[in-house]
Amino acid sequence: MRRMFWAALLATAALGYSEQAAAASLLQDNLNSENGGATAANYNGFQNFDVAGGRVDLVNDGQGLGMRLDGTQSLGGTITTKNWISVSAGDTIDLRYQAMGDAAFNGLDRFFIGIVFENPTDVVSSMSSLGGFGNASGPNFISTSILNGEAIKGAFLDQFLTVTVASSGLFKIEIFNGGEHPFSNSSVPPNDGIIFDNFNLTVTPLPEPATWAMMTVGFFALGAGIRRRRSAGLEAPQVG
Repeated sequence: MRRMFWAALLATAALGYSEQAAAASLLQDNLNSENGGATAANYNGFQNFDVAGGRVDLVNDGQGLGMRLDGTQSLGGTITTKNWISVSAGDTIDLRYQAMGDAAFNGLDRFFIGIVFENPTDVVSSMSSLGGFGNASGPNFISTSILNGEAIKGAFLDQFLTVTVASSGLFKIEIFNGGEHPFSNSSVPPNDGIIFDNFNLTVTPLPEPATWAMMTVGFFALGAGIRRRRSAGLEAPQVG
């Protein structure tokens, strides 16, 4: 019984350590604190994002404030997170956000949202709720796009973009309208269709070898203790 107790304690400690070293939240932003809670055209005062090369509007999206890629009067702006974020080999970048097509726009909505690395960075795997991963700007840009915004007009959909890297580097999140950015190589005309909200960015590190070792030893010892207990029960003398 004592051995089982220590084995279980060791396994629990290993799991707890693993969870503590797990996902680190780097960005949570519902945009509602922007501009004192008021809407604004051609807005570039975001707390966590920079805008370059065009317009981004701060709009009422039905659940608070949201950012709209606005290309009606000029090019839609390119949105990037303000600071470079570091990752190590084996880390997993996970971006969650909401996107909605603008019900007032009847054309083809196209946008790119992706992870831009400062230097070419090897990627182990990548997944997206939208599919359509591209490599439009070379090896240092991982993107996903939705070609037809009609599918999400008037209602937010939860979206995600997940990338696991094989080498260390620095990255930013970048969003831009299709057809308006050199990366897109697209003839799709400018539009003001896509509204974004509720960003959540985390980075999950690859567990340290010591953590895996502790977990393995703990579970092995726990299993051995259970087997001994069962064996002892089978070998117990019959009473009566």
